[in-house]
Amino acid sequence: APVDMINVCELAKILGKKNADVEILNKIGKIEGKIVELQLQVFVATHMSDHYRIVTIPSAGIPGALLTLYPKNKVESEFLENIKTGHTIKIKGKINGTLMKRIKIDPAIII
Repeated sequence: APVDMINVCELAKILGKKNADVEILNKIGKIEGKIVELQLQVFVATHMSDHYRIVTIPSAGIPGALLTLYPKNKVESEFLENIKTGHTIKIKGKINGTLMKRIKIDPAIII
């Protein structure tokens, strides 16, 4: 699927605000379902039965994310198995809402 144009810096600022007002909820609603490509820094990775959950570190220009990654093959699975805090990964995925000031991207793939 083609990547949608989203102002990631603006999204990071919106998610960084203390109170979830109507403006924030409207903006988040507009990005849900959009396809993004992001380079993110890993905070923690967890292996589930058939996928990996990765929480990323937010920065000034990139919001934190909760990724649900589905490895395409054994090589990708091994890569995800060995990922550590601080590693940088590049992903493509679909925005599926927010959780605790992070964007949920599910499904996501390594690119």
